[in-house]
Amino acid sequence: MTQIKILQPLVKFHNTFSTITYEYLYDNKKYSFTNKFLSKIDNLYTGIEGLISIFIPHCILTGSRVKTDVPVDKKYLDNVQNIVDVFKRLHNNDKLNLNIHAPNTTRSVQTSHNKNIAAFTLGVDSFYTLYSNLNNLDSILFIIGFDVKKHQKTLLGMTIKSLKEISKVYGKELILCETELKNKIDHGKGFDWACYFHGPAIFNIAYGLSNVFDNLIMPSTFESKDEIKWGSHFILDKHYSSSVFNIKHDGDLSRTEKVKFITDYDIRCLEHLRVCYVNKNQDYNCTDCKKCLRTLCTLEILGYKDKATTFKKNVDGRDFFKLEISDGMEQGVVDDIKKLESEFGIDRNA
Repeated sequence: MTQIKILQPLVKFHNTFSTITYEYLYDNKKYSFTNKFLSKIDNLYTGIEGLISIFIPHCILTGSRVKTDVPVDKKYLDNVQNIVDVFKRLHNNDKLNLNIHAPNTTRSVQTSHNKNIAAFTLGVDSFYTLYSNLNNLDSILFIIGFDVKKHQKTLLGMTIKSLKEISKVYGKELILCETELKNKIDHGKGFDWACYFHGPAIFNIAYGLSNVFDNLIMPSTFESKDEIKWGSHFILDKHYSSSVFNIKHDGDLSRTEKVKFITDYDIRCLEHLRVCYVNKNQDYNCTDCKKCLRTLCTLEILGYKDKATTFKKNVDGRDFFKLEISDGMEQGVVDDIKKLESEFGIDRNA
């Protein structure tokens, strides 16, 4: 049985930034990665719940064991065992289990008075969560090193500019974190980032802030009825919570419903909307990939194409329907857009 031994994180504080370095042994070989918060945060959490989270899908599916001498919140340890049942259903395997050997403790209640932070990428899901939680949301969190990398200076500059403008317009604190996590941790063949790890990776960053915030609000990708393999989902995220840090999955709507909601709520979102994951030539939105085209197509149906200034001009969003459908998830998106067309009385063949 492979063993992952987790060591005590190392925290450093500087005048303008703060860092947490996580260290662990995998088969007795030492590894580490650093999360760098680009602002001075004096009260970073030094526990390891966030690091354990990254390894949970891997351990459930491979039988690897987590071991540590660092005390871990008991409620967290109890909660993550619920993830096993989810994986048993998704993988049709009743033999799966999760082995974590750690001394347990109960974290003392923080005095942050129900402060909330939301993961925010400038996408449709993020804007929905921002707008639908606007009155009780304190901060937004953007992570450099996941979909936007540090070396993509042009794209990163445009992204941070939009993030700062959104932060100012809606009066929310912007927290930026630069991380090595995605580059440093490789779970091996068969472990797709989107299907297993993008949620736990965000939880790792957020747990470092759990002395400051009580709740992390995670924008949904799918509806609660869609029980599929995905790294952040209604059926998963809550089980990564601890005694004092709650992870809430937000937004039980379809993608087209969310686009309609955010454009109805504040059309200014279209000045900053960023949905692209391809980022060819460091474009803000390449307006060529499936995600760009399906979003543009939805905006065209709703009558907002001219206001969608972050997409390239002279592109027909209906080209989305010419792209190959590779799986059931994509077919669901196609059906959703066709349903919206029907609601607006649009005949694509006319």
